[in-house]
Amino acid sequence: MAVNGLGVQAEAIRKKSLRWKSRTSAVRAGYMILLLQSKGLFEKFQKEYWPNYETEGGQKEYRNYYKLVLMTSVLRPEHYYH
Repeated sequence: MAVNGLGVQAEAIRKKSLRWKSRTSAVRAGYMILLLQSKGLFEKFQKEYWPNYETEGGQKEYRNYYKLVLMTSVLRPEHYYH
């Protein structure tokens, strides 16, 4: 990430306090994906580091990351699984 000038933002995501007791790595991965997308770097990243992104399983994984980001940024903890 630092190579692309995203070191500060990536470090902030790594240190972000989360209300989750589990799946924190997946939540952080979702935030990293959004950061890469916002900077126009996601396609390059996925081709180099996530080759199965183009598969059905990769798309499902992507959607799960995206849902986790939405849930952690919008909902209070009591609404996560309801």
